[in-house]
Amino acid sequence: MKKIILSLLLFAGGFAYAQNDFMLTEQLFSRINKNPAATGNTDDINIFYMNRQQWVGFDGAPTTNLLNIHSSFENINSGFGLTFSHDRPGGVTNGRNINAKLEYAYHINMRNHMLLSFGLSAGIINTYFNPSRWEFNNEDHVVPGYEEAVGETKFDMDLGAEFSMKYVMAGVACTHLTGTKYSDLETQNDIARHVYAYVRGNIPLPKEFDLAPAFMYSNCKYMNCYEFNIAAFYKKLYWLGAGYRINANTFNAMIGAQWRMFRIGYSYDLSCGKLADFKRSTHEIMVSVNLNKPGANKDKTKTKYVRFM
Repeated sequence: MKKIILSLLLFAGGFAYAQNDFMLTEQLFSRINKNPAATGNTDDINIFYMNRQQWVGFDGAPTTNLLNIHSSFENINSGFGLTFSHDRPGGVTNGRNINAKLEYAYHINMRNHMLLSFGLSAGIINTYFNPSRWEFNNEDHVVPGYEEAVGETKFDMDLGAEFSMKYVMAGVACTHLTGTKYSDLETQNDIARHVYAYVRGNIPLPKEFDLAPAFMYSNCKYMNCYEFNIAAFYKKLYWLGAGYRINANTFNAMIGAQWRMFRIGYSYDLSCGKLADFKRSTHEIMVSVNLNKPGANKDKTKTKYVRFM
């Protein structure tokens, strides 16, 4: 029981002041929910779904579901899409965040296989937090001194830029532009602004292999997260990868394959350090479908988009 209470206190400290964006190990495969500039970076209609089960084995652990849909419209140099996510923070019996946004990106074709894009998304974010009850071992426990449940729906907007070419891709973004400044955060339902930056390489190797190292950075005022990972691709259809998230003290491994229009991936996160027993392991499954648009360019050697792994 003491171990559970200690875990609760440690966990609550990380969520006491505001809602923070969820982190995904396979985020670079579809980025529009974090960076609208990635919208339409494909000749096809891309449908991407991801489910993340965090800290498996712990009652009330966080769960995240994400759906991204987007495509390009070359006649107007633009990409359009939508993203929807449902995130349930850990430990809260009835807590959840819902985020739905329309995505737009304007593409600047610098040359073949070189694209600069700027993106904007707008929608709503709905938060619900019930601090009065926490569920452990199928029992409700009242936390003294907390107010009743609070729910709120707010306008949400993101802004970003992304550059991609044959051997490198990089992007920067700011989510929740209309959110609360970190210094002014007061409640769990306040939405804090986040800043993201990432870069991913593509290094061709012999025997149809490619190596894709990546670095990702996120910031929410005083909270910084750094992640490094590397993946090996064979024929750009099968991959194995590994990574490390520094501030979260988490190792991850990923595996995946593509067959025709379908792509499926799995990742496993393993926490280490002092809270390893509390955090347990995390599983993430992604499924992606690429649908050809009628009249779209079928010659992939001439496309302006790089299917960046």
